[in-house]
Amino acid sequence: ILMAHVNQRGGLLLNTSNKTELALGYGTLQGDLAGSLGVIADLTKPQVYALARRYQERTGAIPPFVLERAPSAELAPGQVDPWDYPRISPLVEALVSGEEPQALVARGASPEEVARLVRLIRQAEHKRRQAPIGLKVARTSFGTGRLVPVTQGT
Repeated sequence: ILMAHVNQRGGLLLNTSNKTELALGYGTLQGDLAGSLGVIADLTKPQVYALARRYQERTGAIPPFVLERAPSAELAPGQVDPWDYPRISPLVEALVSGEEPQALVARGASPEEVARLVRLIRQAEHKRRQAPIGLKVARTSFGTGRLVPVTQGT
């Protein structure tokens, strides 16, 4: 609906997927992956919440329930995301930056969880290839062969 609206009236539909969701494939192609530019595509889920809280403190524009409720794709009533984002986002960041899974296990991560994250990141490549380009704002971004986010130079 939003893409049709933008196509009829002009403009730019901004994608709402973050790096953690893009990495794990936790986005819907015709839902939150829709859009022409991923402005938060290089921020982890916890970073997005921190940014939203800061914006809320300055403007009061975000209703409190949005920041207090459990993350959810809202695909079904009562559905919530199956992740402890503050815990898994650093693991995802490390894997995206090229860190070896064994190093994460050596630092105390569960071998099963690391293997699951590696598998999900690999399986989600097809979704990242269909997602819009994203802005690079972090040091750790998707590497060669992964299409998001875009950057130039340095």
